Amino acid sequence: MLSAAIHDPEAQRRLHGYVTALVTEALIALDDGRPDDGERGVRRALQYAEAVGVGGQQTTALAYVALGRAHFAARRITAARTEFERGVALLCGGIMGAQLAYALLWTVPVVQASGDGALALALVEEAESLLASFDDAGILTALLRSVRRRLELARRRRRDPHSNALTNAELALLSRLRSAKSQREIAREQSVSINTVKSHCSAIYRKLGVRCREDAVVRATERGLLLGLPLSAAMSAM
Repeated sequence: MLSAAIHDPEAQRRLHGYVTALVTEALIALDDGRPDDGERGVRRALQYAEAVGVGGQQTTALAYVALGRAHFAARRITAARTEFERGVALLCGGIMGAQLAYALLWTVPVVQASGDGALALALVEEAESLLASFDDAGILTALLRSVRRRLELARRRRRDPHSNALTNAELALLSRLRSAKSQREIAREQSVSINTVKSHCSAIYRKLGVRCREDAVVRATERGLLLGLPLSAAMSAM
């Protein structure tokens, strides 16, 4: 459906719908563990939005969130936080509560990585308050649970540095293990050595009590360690 919406000859005459389709396609790429594709897609959306005069409107809010996610996947923390804050600012005071909750929840790990645990918790509580008004918040409920789990793991690590909680670097790598990319490709994307990736993978498997990449992803999903759900999981839950 997205492909049809984007490639329809009349698509670019429907300004807001076209931007939304491009951003949604970028978000799916990010969920699928393809941050480079997601970043290219969202930059295309923002470039178009600016060209037609709808840049800086609520329609583009999730574009900034998507760009923040792409930056965060590449560990560009400062750039990620800037984009998330821009997206949240556009959504605040509006009527799109679900989008605001989504933006807040994806801002949490970036704020957490910046060392601001109190703000991270406040953002989670604000998102939870927004979602409380929905009879069914869909995959946002799973995202909220996942983010809360990561906050709890962080608190546990501070209390017990020798626990089996995953480090931030291991959590970042874990999200990429869902993709079909090799360890060497992941190392190149993260600008680290292949030995570093192998070391992190070994630690992840040990802490999760598994022996392979596929089992690690399954166990991490069960424990709520992976932020969000891939499209296939979201579809199966509908």
